Order: sequence, then structure tokens, then C-alpha cells
Amino acid sequence: MTELRRVTADELDPRDALFDSFRLDYPGFDEWLGKAAREKRIGWIVDRGVESGTARYAGVCIVHSGNEHGYGWSVRSFKLCSFKVCEEESSRGWGEILLRQALAHAALSGSSFVFLEVFPKHARLIAMLMTFGFEPVTASSRGEVVLRASALRAGEVP
Repeated sequence: MTELRRVTADELDPRDALFDSFRLDYPGFDEWLGKAAREKRIGWIVDRGVESGTARYAGVCIVHSGNEHGYGWSVRSFKLCSFKVCEEESSRGWGEILLRQALAHAALSGSSFVFLEVFPKHARLIAMLMTFGFEPVTASSRGEVVLRASALRAGEVP
């Protein structure tokens, strides 16, 4: 049975097929995931409950709730570092469920803003984020759209 689980990054199986697309877009993804594991970053997975090492994860969200001042902002910001739902599960609402979990966590973290970086090719994701109060504010050095929302107001809309 598919279920949402709270995890720390050191509990994730880096061999899971869901991470393959991250590797295509982000050289050095495995090193970053190792760093996230060492830091025991908090996250959530949509767990299909199948054997490890296959396509067990239908979705993942890893966050960084440290005192990040992303993009020179003078206030504490909460970053959604990795956010993905596999294509075949995308119509089941798992993206919204993962996002709501992360936003609830952000609201409790004392951060002023929640932000993430998304390549423009992920137009459906960007549209969903905007319904949750995210707005594009700048671009990353890799050409990603940087979307930001108030940590206290994000998610009030849908």
C-alpha cells in the first residue's frame, strides 16, 4: 500500500529509480545526497512499499531548515531542496500532500520564507506551487526559476 512517510535523508535508498532524473539535471547529485544524509535532513517520501532498490519511491521532498539566507535575503529562509513525484503517480495528489507536509514544517521552523529552485521545463510543478502562494523572484545560476512564498501564508490558498 502506498503511504506517506517522514524520513531523514540518511534513511533514503540512493539507488531508487526516482533519483535518476535528479542525476540527469544536477551533476554532483550523489555527493549532495550524501551531504544531506550526513546532516540528517528531514524529508518525506511517498513509499510504494515494494522491495528496496527498485522504484519504491513514488515521491520525495527533502528540506533544509537551517539558517539559510538564500539569494542574499536578510531573513531566515526554508529551502525545499528536492521535490519530485514520479509521472505515473502525479495525478493522485501526492505532490500537494508532500508540499503541505513541507509547508507545515516550514511554518514551525521560524523561517520567514520558503523557497525552491525549479527548471522552467517543469511548468506543471511551477503552476501548482503558484496556487500555494509561491511567486517567481529571481533565477539561479543554473537557469532555474527561484520561487518564494511566505512561510506563514504558503499553503493557505488550496
